[in-house]
Amino acid sequence: MRLQAPKNGTSKRSPFLFFALVYVLSIPLWVLNVIYPVKLPIGGDNLPPATDIVATFTPMIAASILVYREEGLSGGVKNLLKRAFDYKRITEKA
Repeated sequence: MRLQAPKNGTSKRSPFLFFALVYVLSIPLWVLNVIYPVKLPIGGDNLPPATDIVATFTPMIAASILVYREEGLSGGVKNLLKRAFDYKRITEKA
């Protein structure tokens, strides 16, 4: 399934809004890391803090929020997650 452009040529999607939302979702994790600097028990000092691992998922959360606002849960977010985890679309194998 290919992503279709809107019929009227306009879209509410904004890269600025996406990156701003990712930044806003990451701020509480940075604050938590400053207040409670927790390292993972395995791996010693080689691994990033636990909050950095959680912050890895903020772009997908931000995309889900924006798509939900535009297209709803059943049509938008489900299709976004299907496309994100569709390994059959990969044509060139590493």
